[in-house]
Amino acid sequence: MNHEVTVIDDFRYCSESLLSLCSNTKFHVLKADARDIEFVNREIRNHDIIIPFSAMVGKPLCDKYNSECQSINIDFIEKITCELPDNKWIIYPSTQSCYGCSDSLKLCSENHAVNPLSFYAKSKYLAEQFIMQRDRYYICRFATLFGVSPRMRTDLLINDLVAQAVYKGYALVNDISLYRNYLHVTDGARAIGHIIDNLGDIRSGIYNIGNQSLNCTVGEICEGISSVIPSFKYVVDNSIISNDRRNYKVSMKKIYATGWRPTKSLNDGINELIKAYNMIHIFNYSNL
Repeated sequence: MNHEVTVIDDFRYCSESLLSLCSNTKFHVLKADARDIEFVNREIRNHDIIIPFSAMVGKPLCDKYNSECQSINIDFIEKITCELPDNKWIIYPSTQSCYGCSDSLKLCSENHAVNPLSFYAKSKYLAEQFIMQRDRYYICRFATLFGVSPRMRTDLLINDLVAQAVYKGYALVNDISLYRNYLHVTDGARAIGHIIDNLGDIRSGIYNIGNQSLNCTVGEICEGISSVIPSFKYVVDNSIISNDRRNYKVSMKKIYATGWRPTKSLNDGINELIKAYNMIHIFNYSNL
């Protein structure tokens, strides 16, 4: 890809994550709050594609900062889609958490009924409704991400379990039967790039973005970590109270049909996380 890219960010979490890009003359960065719609609209005039990553992400964070979740995840998207010129494309990062809990555990296609269980999932689904009022859009319902990135989230399930394996040697889990889909963060970025490279050739719509081979239970993830770190033990403790009852399998048939495939396995992610956890202070990388 050979695109001019402008990032608008208030850098509340990390001000160093993009330093490696500063030598690239096609990379531009502006420090601002994305909710400054007048400012954002001025920048949009000079760009063909808008990717609104700005969001409060995850159930705990959105529950803690409810009003900010409303203003960023919902109100901001409503405003930007209302004012976005018709000739601009928007690629919206949504979440498979919209599917919530699927009792039948049939593969959830993009047409599957949604069942968001948290305010976070509801906020992303509501934002999707604004996006779909446009003609030129892609909604990417991402799987739960894992793996190393410049400003990764260590509170995501696989990243967190590997951290516990490295630092403590064990983990307590309350339900190993719950299914979810997972995707390496690098493949998530590649999916966005794939859509940009095939803009217009790929039909506008909703796309599940994940790894078809990683529709896994929590127990299967723990076993995967044990295969790489044999000393790792996990203990099922049903007394642990969890408000996360997401349970679904997801179909990637639609995005696979466009020619995109993930390249990173669970083992790839576990091995790189082990290296990372020997270098970083884990608590600097959580959204909580």
